[in-house]
Amino acid sequence: MQANELIITAFAGKVFAIDRATGAQKWRVEFSEWSGGAVELVVTEQRVIAVTGGWLGIIERTTGKVLKKVERKEKGAQGRPVLLVDGDRLIIGGAGAVACWTLDGDFLWDQYFAGEGTGAVALGVPGNVRQADDAGRR
Repeated sequence: MQANELIITAFAGKVFAIDRATGAQKWRVEFSEWSGGAVELVVTEQRVIAVTGGWLGIIERTTGKVLKKVERKEKGAQGRPVLLVDGDRLIIGGAGAVACWTLDGDFLWDQYFAGEGTGAVALGVPGNVRQADDAGRR
């Protein structure tokens, strides 16, 4: 399967693959622990990395097979995550903190800016910037 044949979408704690040409659903993954909420995605030719405020899941892109699911226990794991891929690292920002994981879902480090406040986090390295995403007030 070519990389551009599937569109990956996620919401309410679920991740879906849709056929780009027909719109037909190809696979669906639900993480019951995620109990809804925003899901941030990174999509590569081989995998889908899906992150919520408290979980990280790695899914085989073409089949929907769950390769790994881990609870995020680092500081700042609550709330809407912002993801940035930098080489072989996945940087996750949220709630005034930044964490670093491998693309295989292994935790490396976290940095909690104690006393600096919390909120949506923007991330950046040269040539690759992700702006903070705030759902706003309801």
